[in-house]
This record gives sequence, C-alpha cells and structure tokens, in this order.
Amino acid sequence: MERDFKGIWIPKEVWLNKSLKLIEKLFLVEIDSLDNEHGCYASNKYFSEFFGITKGRCSQVITKLNEKGLVDIKFKREGKVIISRIIKVVNKLNRVVNDDVLPIKKNKGGYLKNDEDNNTLYNNTDNNNNRFKKPKIEDIESYCLERKNKINAERFFNYYESKGWMVGKNRMKNWKAAVRNWENMSKEKGQIESKVMQRLTSHNAAKQILKNIQNGN
Repeated sequence: MERDFKGIWIPKEVWLNKSLKLIEKLFLVEIDSLDNEHGCYASNKYFSEFFGITKGRCSQVITKLNEKGLVDIKFKREGKVIISRIIKVVNKLNRVVNDDVLPIKKNKGGYLKNDEDNNTLYNNTDNNNNRFKKPKIEDIESYCLERKNKINAERFFNYYESKGWMVGKNRMKNWKAAVRNWENMSKEKGQIESKVMQRLTSHNAAKQILKNIQNGN
C-alpha cells in the first residue's frame, strides 16, 4: 500500500497527550502515513494484520479518533452497500499541531496532570468518553458489513430510535453489542424455522404413507 512514510517520528503534541490511548496514537500516525492527497483507504483487515489485533478492535479505535475530531471518515457506496471507507487526518502530523486540537493539560511546574500508568485498557480520562453515543446509520452499515450478518441497518436504527435507545428499562450502553444480539437472534430464528420445516416435511411424508396404506398401495 502506497504511503507518505515519515519513519517513526511522533509529534510531542500527540505522544504526550493524555486524552489519547497508546493504540490511538499509533493508529493516528499510521493513518497519517497512509493519508495522501486522496485519503487513507486502508481496511480494518489491513490494520488488524499490521497491529496484530482484531478487526473489531480496529474499528473501535478509528471510531474513537473520529469522535475526538482527529480524523474524518467518509464512505463510498453503491446504492445502500458500502464499498470502501476513506479516512483523512484533520491536521497532518508533519505540520505543527494546535493545542486546541490536541489539548495537553499541564500543572504549574510544567508536568502532565494525572500522570498515572496508561497501559490499562480504559483509563479515567477515557471513561468520560465512554458515554453512549447514538450511531449513525452508516456506522451500523459499516459494522454489519464487517460482520457479514445481513442485518438491515436502517431497520435496526429505526427500531431503537423509536424506543429512545433503551434496552428494556435501561439506557443502551453498546450499540455494537445490540447488533451482535440481533445477529444471534436471527441465527436462532433460522435454526427454529429449519427444524419446523423438517418436522412439517416428516409429518407430510407420514400422512402420505398412511394414505397409501389406506388405499392399498
């Protein structure tokens, strides 16, 4: 894949930013490296192989970068089917990054605040960003396309939109988990329908045999 390679240099505004996890910093640099004038077309499969993590995790990281205003994501479609994704870095990393884009909190002595170990999966800073955010239909389409589950994204969106994005009496926490639940329910429904059809077929066959016996055949 063609890249505007810059080595392993990471701007201090990115590297020292406590609002970004390490994996988000690495993704941002890699996307920037692949982001030429036409944007980065790399798939979740590419990032999964490059970083050695799952495609689902890659999707989560890129979504986080988008929510934090560091990358823009656009989709190319043929009808309602997504055929490709284009990621563009908002501020190219070979330029000076403004503090208001990547804010770094400092105390009076110039050191970073909340300088705890950042190797945990979710730190206190990120917890504030884990509040539920309603997905767009294209986000649902992209995730369903990735999982190849044939779920109708618009139907999923409208269903939970009508319920105020509630699951029972509780506010939804993870829409992707809800998609996976729909996926499992669809599989279970298919299995039940298959068993019913098998029983109906057996029942009809038994009726035909009984009818043949009665007719002396």
